[in-house]
Amino acid sequence: MIAIFQDFETQSNVDLPTAGSLRYVLDPSTRALLWSWGLNDDLIKLWCPDLSADLAPEAWAYVKSRMAAIGDCPAEVVEALKQPDAYIIGWNEAFDFKVWRQVVVPDHGWPDIRLEQSLDAMSQGLASNLPGTLDGAGRMLGLGNKTLGGKAIMKRFADRAEPLPGARAVIDAAPDRAKAVAEAIAAWELYLDYSVQDTDLLRAVWKTTRPLDGGEWAEYWVSERINDRGMMADLDVCRGAAAYREEEAAHVVEQIKAITDGAIAGPTFTAQINKWLYERLPDDLAELMVKDRDDEGYATRLTGDKNVMTRLLEEIESSDTPPDDK
Repeated sequence: MIAIFQDFETQSNVDLPTAGSLRYVLDPSTRALLWSWGLNDDLIKLWCPDLSADLAPEAWAYVKSRMAAIGDCPAEVVEALKQPDAYIIGWNEAFDFKVWRQVVVPDHGWPDIRLEQSLDAMSQGLASNLPGTLDGAGRMLGLGNKTLGGKAIMKRFADRAEPLPGARAVIDAAPDRAKAVAEAIAAWELYLDYSVQDTDLLRAVWKTTRPLDGGEWAEYWVSERINDRGMMADLDVCRGAAAYREEEAAHVVEQIKAITDGAIAGPTFTAQINKWLYERLPDDLAELMVKDRDDEGYATRLTGDKNVMTRLLEEIESSDTPPDDK
């Protein structure tokens, strides 16, 4: 088996958690800004698009010096993908798979890949009872912690509305060019190091956890296809269920008003419910609902939370004096 461990870093005007991964990768503003990869046990390498027009010459010179490939898909990866036993492996690979197919294939002419060529290190980790975060899985396995400040620098680079560190316009407008360049290079250094560390850590977690078998990966691929395509739904049944819910909700309100002679307007009026119930309980049970009293001893705050209601039901069941239902 040829393993291509990978991690994309992207930049967009779209907020990923809000939009979801599919809308995110399909947005025209989304671009792949960095890719770290490692073939089997080889050193982790870096790729980025040509940013020479975006960055000041000094900043681009540093970034370029860290790259093993720029623009085109690395030749060793292209060759590896021609083999029938080559697999792309990422942490939450579903996202990186979408970036590959929807961003770098059309933008940079990378070779297309099939879902069945992708494996998810996170899924394998979860099957071994590890946390769902790469950092958490690494800590639990004693593989180390991520670099401090890494998450913040990733967020900084991910917003396309903000100029990249070392952007030409920013550097040219800086009162102290040398200082601005040094700060930009420091930001890029942390960004690149963090990406390499991520891919190295996911590879370590992958190699430490129980390998999933062919049947388990088949289930993973089916699950991802369902996530991408959705599932068939009977819209008539859905509309009927929604109508039934409205009818049932109206019926519940009517019943509550009838039982309480209109004292409670509905099931969401908790203050009315608490007051109505408190006034009908024996003193010893009513006391369970009191959260606060004024100086004269009158109850000013009542609670009907789950714990109190559970205790009330237990007390009522065992009490010789049932509550007044009038």
